[in-house]
Amino acid sequence: TGKGKLVAHGQAKSKPKDPAKRHVLFKRRYG
Repeated sequence: TGKGKLVAHGQAKSKPKDPAKRHVLFKRRYG
């Protein structure tokens, strides 16, 4: 899915250690 690709791309780019922070970054970036 496109969403999965966006998640993987965001993780590869910033690599936050905290999953909660990763989720926040994802929401902030993709809405």
